[in-house]
Amino acid sequence: MFERFELDGELEVRDGQLLINGVSHRGGVAKRVMVPQPHGFVAMPIKGAQGVVGYLNGDPEQPVLLGYANPGKVPAVGAGGTAIYDAHGAIVSIVENKIRHVASEHRIVGAVVIEGDITHTGNMTTSGVHQDANGVHS
Repeated sequence: MFERFELDGELEVRDGQLLINGVSHRGGVAKRVMVPQPHGFVAMPIKGAQGVVGYLNGDPEQPVLLGYANPGKVPAVGAGGTAIYDAHGAIVSIVENKIRHVASEHRIVGAVVIEGDITHTGNMTTSGVHQDANGVHS
């Protein structure tokens, strides 16, 4: 059996497993619903997210959330597009050969190698040594 499910925002992580609480579309309350997540990826759902819950072996004591999204937070992407987004408006999207980052700040830790042209608009602040075709500048 599968049913629609709305998350209430309460989360618990126990032994590396995400567990959530919520209410089914029929009004039943479910606590400690398992949310399987792929290796190397974690997403913490927010209150109001909706999904589909199923029950292992048909047992209502073993609910598993099979997928979820908060309808008010899902970004618009065209057919074939992909987006990773959070509840705060940050978006990384891949649409038609373009990767787009939307956030108030981008922080890169480590070396960055860019092969190709860079187009820049706006202000730029740098520190340290700068080297260009005209030599080294500090």
